[in-house]
Amino acid sequence: MKGYIQILLVCLAIIGLRCGGSPLAGSGSQTTNSILVAVRDDSIKGRAEPGLAVDLFSADYDPLYDVGYRARVRAGEDSLFAFTGLDTNETYALLAVLDDSTCGVYLSGLSLGAGDGRSSQRKYAFSETESISGTVQNIPEGLPMSQVVVYLQATPFGARADTTGRFSIDFVPRAHYRVRADIVFDTMNPPYTGGPVSDDWFEVSTKEGPAEVVVELR
Repeated sequence: MKGYIQILLVCLAIIGLRCGGSPLAGSGSQTTNSILVAVRDDSIKGRAEPGLAVDLFSADYDPLYDVGYRARVRAGEDSLFAFTGLDTNETYALLAVLDDSTCGVYLSGLSLGAGDGRSSQRKYAFSETESISGTVQNIPEGLPMSQVVVYLQATPFGARADTTGRFSIDFVPRAHYRVRADIVFDTMNPPYTGGPVSDDWFEVSTKEGPAEVVVELR
């Protein structure tokens, strides 16, 4: 048992070191454990570890049906990245996860400027990624449902429920999310191709660690 605990502590220390990072060359105090984000009138720009993939989603982006705005850029050798020509009436969410998926950041509710040319700028720290797991139940019976896909709004994250209705979405940055389940009868002939069965979104947070949620389908 003592040996197991020591191994666990070493693993946690390695993850913490990776999220802690080190200064980026030529970027002042910027480190691999943070991302600098500047929101302007019609753009979202920033500074991150060179080569890091940064994703931007509209607040209503649906990953199952690929509806809404989604774009990806990578930080250049100078650590800079930019999303330009954005809809000033839209609210956005930004996602950045390290290649090994152990650390990341998710920022929602990014509203563009009011046309006055001002910029709001802030540095956000990376943290260990977590998991969101739970059960999909039908209402009003409360029975577990299979053949459903569970996904998080304004992200690329999702998972399929097993035969007991259980699911797990892994490597999710610590943040607040909206989760929904939809029936996907891809084994039917012909396949089910309808839209969302339910308009109900459920709130879930991984800010304090792994989260458990019951997702209902009416």
